Amino acid sequence: MHARYVRRLVLAAFVLAAFVLGCSSSPPGDGAAQSGSSSDGGVDAAPAYPTENLGWQPRIGARRGQIIPDLSLRGYAPGSRTMQPVSIDVVYDPDGARHDLAVFVVGGLWEGLSAQMLDELEAAPPPRVAIVGVLVHGTPAGTPSTDADLDRWRSTRGASWALLDPAGVAGFARAFDLAALPAVIMVDARTMEIVFAGTGALDRAAIEREAGAVRARSPAYP
Repeated sequence: MHARYVRRLVLAAFVLAAFVLGCSSSPPGDGAAQSGSSSDGGVDAAPAYPTENLGWQPRIGARRGQIIPDLSLRGYAPGSRTMQPVSIDVVYDPDGARHDLAVFVVGGLWEGLSAQMLDELEAAPPPRVAIVGVLVHGTPAGTPSTDADLDRWRSTRGASWALLDPAGVAGFARAFDLAALPAVIMVDARTMEIVFAGTGALDRAAIEREAGAVRARSPAYP
């Protein structure tokens, strides 16, 4: 009887020890910061959009351009068929992880050059360049663009962002004389500095040259 009692005590002690050890160990990943998370368990916040020196003046030589304002518009994400709120910050890439340059092609339904430029860029996308179409006019010239106009404008495309700024009142009318469309704004995606602004369509080679110039400069601003 005494021996059986001792064996029961030993077995009970073994079970208790195993239970304590099991409770003290943590599941894999618990108690440690995981990739993309902060040390307190929360997700790291994305860098805030720049708020200083906002405006529409482009870079001229060594003089810095202004930071394109973070407009709130509506439109389509690449490949999407659902219109949604979209801000300019969708192309902000301070780490340069996705692209170095963002190209805004501003057009109207009444002219064909903006759609042609977007078609050519989507057919042969420049590397590390984000393409954004912005429709400001429907037809005839000067008529504020509508949702239906945007659908028609992008009907043969869909691989780039397509945004709606009727009559340019949200911001793009401050950058150009919208009677002379298409217009193009190129932005350093790392800082959102405007590095080029002008009217008339541009080809892929011109965009690649600007992208190379951006990569050659420091991403610091100013």
